[in-house]
Amino acid sequence: MLHWGIILVGCAIVQSSLQATYYTVGDKWANVVQNPKHPQPLMQNSRWIINATNPHARIRVLCTDFRLAVSPPNSCKYAKVIFDDGVRKEVKCEAQWDLLVQGRSSSMSIELQVTPGGGGFLNCSAKQIAPPAEQEVIDLQPGEPVVRVAFPEVRGLDQLKVWKFRSASEDKISLQCTMGMEDRARSCDKCVKDILTIDAGEGPKQYCGSDKVVVISKEKEIKMRFETFPGTQAHIDCIAQGISGSDPNEYNNVKYSEEDSSEFGAVRGTKPTTCLCGISNKVMRMFEKIAEIS
Repeated sequence: MLHWGIILVGCAIVQSSLQATYYTVGDKWANVVQNPKHPQPLMQNSRWIINATNPHARIRVLCTDFRLAVSPPNSCKYAKVIFDDGVRKEVKCEAQWDLLVQGRSSSMSIELQVTPGGGGFLNCSAKQIAPPAEQEVIDLQPGEPVVRVAFPEVRGLDQLKVWKFRSASEDKISLQCTMGMEDRARSCDKCVKDILTIDAGEGPKQYCGSDKVVVISKEKEIKMRFETFPGTQAHIDCIAQGISGSDPNEYNNVKYSEEDSSEFGAVRGTKPTTCLCGISNKVMRMFEKIAEIS
């Protein structure tokens, strides 16, 4: 018996002709695969060709709806999708939760192959991944005020921004971020919609969800890239600063001298007084009080 995820369907006649649709994508997400007769499933072989506007970019595809007919034990017998970027092929079947496919070239072919009775529901978007033309450069050094980065000003949009934090001295820098983003996809445990990428000198690392991130640069630079998916309300709030020690907060790296407080009549401090007049004044006041009593 054939299933579409949790939906039970019967057999249908499959058209043998292969339909091809072409798309050109830039830095913004664009819908490239959908069911033209939704809520009816796709029941015919189909192909979508995606090209990036930047020949040096890589194509990224995200399918927010991916439910193909299955019939255990051969889950790919009735329907499968082949992602081909010219470097490698990935074959996906059954139901996937927020399926992310990261290509290795500036073009990608998405092909749905079905047999009689097969088909499914697909909704996929694509965009190109490339270094942005602009980035914000922020110079830091110990002793200067911390720099706060809060992004975006307007939430819920398809946005991308890149920062480069640089040390203006020979010291390292730290970056601390709190965030509100989509969690990792359950099917692959990866960040697929909202992605915060930080490279502190040991290679890029991706973050999402609501974790707090604290990093210290290996050398004198930290790069940060933040991508938001439409409608997710993703945002970050970060503090960057130059540091002279191993603590990410510079105030913990600075040693402050302690002043004596005994001459003011409080508990004696750890450092002895350096002001003789302070001691003399206290002694004089003590003798004056004794004289008054007498």
